[in-house]
Amino acid sequence: MALSGRQRLNALLHGQAADRLAWTTLVDSNTLDLMPPELRGNGGLDLYRYLGCDILLLDSWGLPQTFRSPQLVWGPNVTVSSETQGDIVNSTWRTPRGTLHSMTRRGHPMQYPVTTLDGIKLYREMWEGAHYVSYDDSPALAEMETALGQDGILTRFWGPSTVPHLLETAMGAEAFYYLANDYPAEMDGLIDAIHTCELDAFRTLAAGPVETVILCENTSSYYISPALYRRHNGRHVADFCRIIHGAGKTALVHMCGHISNLLADISAPACRGYTGSPRRPSAIRLMNTISMSSVKSRSFWVYSIRRYSIPALARKSGARWMRSIRRACAAAALSCGWLPMACLYRSGVLRPCATGWPSTDAVIPRYLVSKSNKQAFNMSRRVFMRGALASLAGVLLMSCKPDMQSSTRIQTVLGSIAPAEMGSTLPHEHIMCDFIGADKVSPARYQVDEIVMRMEPYLCDLVRQGVRTFIDCTPAYLARDVEVLRRLAQRTSMHILTNTGWYKAPYLPQRAFSSTAEQIAEEWIAEWRDGIRPSGIKPGFIKIAVNPGKLENVQRKIVRAAALTHLASGMVVACHTGEAAAAYESLDIIEAEKMNPARYIIVHADQIPAWGDHVALFKRGAWLEYDALGTRALEADIALIQRALDAGYGSQLLLSQDAGWYNVGQPDGGTVRPFTALYASILPALTQAGVAKAAITELTVTNPARAFAASA
Repeated sequence: MALSGRQRLNALLHGQAADRLAWTTLVDSNTLDLMPPELRGNGGLDLYRYLGCDILLLDSWGLPQTFRSPQLVWGPNVTVSSETQGDIVNSTWRTPRGTLHSMTRRGHPMQYPVTTLDGIKLYREMWEGAHYVSYDDSPALAEMETALGQDGILTRFWGPSTVPHLLETAMGAEAFYYLANDYPAEMDGLIDAIHTCELDAFRTLAAGPVETVILCENTSSYYISPALYRRHNGRHVADFCRIIHGAGKTALVHMCGHISNLLADISAPACRGYTGSPRRPSAIRLMNTISMSSVKSRSFWVYSIRRYSIPALARKSGARWMRSIRRACAAAALSCGWLPMACLYRSGVLRPCATGWPSTDAVIPRYLVSKSNKQAFNMSRRVFMRGALASLAGVLLMSCKPDMQSSTRIQTVLGSIAPAEMGSTLPHEHIMCDFIGADKVSPARYQVDEIVMRMEPYLCDLVRQGVRTFIDCTPAYLARDVEVLRRLAQRTSMHILTNTGWYKAPYLPQRAFSSTAEQIAEEWIAEWRDGIRPSGIKPGFIKIAVNPGKLENVQRKIVRAAALTHLASGMVVACHTGEAAAAYESLDIIEAEKMNPARYIIVHADQIPAWGDHVALFKRGAWLEYDALGTRALEADIALIQRALDAGYGSQLLLSQDAGWYNVGQPDGGTVRPFTALYASILPALTQAGVAKAAITELTVTNPARAFAASA
């Protein structure tokens, strides 16, 4: 007898026999918007029914109803406020002891509230005075189950538990591990306080109306070590399973991360199963581990890629289990084409193209859509492979479409990104500088933590303005510190670029005078190829400088080395100039090396007084960077930019401020000039002067992406 989706899922979750393998999918609103109008109804339920899958719904996913219980309530001494600016939310918790502040963008943390010992103590007091309250969610559940009918089941999706909460939301990985090492007793006290409170949440979930509860852990050994998991996470997960099962309900745990090093510990709690998207063989290894534990054959798994998720529920093992998964993949391939993408992606054959996953219609030949699930489950291996290869062919056709983003990349201190991800960009700023000289500059002259804490608020101000990318132009021997940049990028979620190259005397190493241009270029190319030692962080551009007037021999050599490095790497060259004669001579040098002037930025070009020189340099094909903006009268800045736009050179113009910075050697880093003038005053003034929005987008988004994109 054929079972309904609800019956089939419940049977498999409770280790009972079912009529066939159950499979399901889950799509978000972005994916749903790609579907035909007739398949978008009921928050995705119409699409699931069209596909013929068994519906496994997480909370009210896509539906208008919501579960309110359990809800965290802070004590009476805690006041919470939030302010929304576009997609950025600033939240503040005020207590008699002090204040915590966080900033998120589209739900992702950009500034964590707890980063100090005082923050630990304050946050612990907040949790010790907090509690969870329950509400009657039965009416909402009844409405959702009416919409769902017999086609599937609803689950309560809640979490994460204490340690993932601290790592993801309250502290971030860096602060968490620093504080855990420096103040272990205080951190243990905080973790115990939060977990004591969350036990009430577990009890509330157990007493609620939903029969299947999933703890969303998002565990990954990238940021949770096996020792930490055994000490805290494992105990917390076991408490969850014990409380949920004690109420006669089904407990599942969601593990969405790299868990191969945690398999033995994850399989210990007696939950009914796990959902997640482990990579490589972790899924099979965990299934086999669980099958030998108290869970035995009640294994439950979810495969997911990006927006697409495919659960496979089976009481199988080894080759039989894999055959069942293959048939499930085939079923979805014939319905909508997501599973072949999942299968090929997991095996390492397929990678997302630079602009994201292709649309379903582009990937799956239309003749497949008409096939039925019944045919799919009786499919032979040959038919399955034919469908998978057809899907792969569609993906390859999509990925071969010419596009700047697929052939060029932007190298940030956290890795490479597509040019389209840069967004609004400041192409010439400084986090820190040390003008003591090349022979004395040293990391021993400053504290990384101090600089990060001093400069982070200035970057957060940029984030609030909508700036996404910060290009740091401090070169080596002037206090380039990629560790400072890396930590700021992680804490603010900004894209930050660093550089290779050298400046000018007295900020040149002694070997600059004795080495050839080729030898200097070899050093810079090595940083581009292997990363800056010892960090391994790679530069995103070449930064050099020249003296005013006729170039000295060492500066001519450095310009030539920059051209040679560009020819090997594709990176753009940004040359500190600010004077016309030096700009002309440096262009002569790079052109003699067959370097395209369109890959050369004349820095500080707004300091060149004669407009005729601006025009001549534009005509040579170089980028001109007006980067002293905000240091002159506003009217002078606006007039200069408008003149370049009116002359038709907007596509070769970059705007920045040369602002900052933490000045090593001065008390507290000296006076820092904020990075906000361009977006706070100059761009609004340009708009008021009649400059079109498209032109401003070209200056702040399009041009930096074109200038700094390098061959992938």
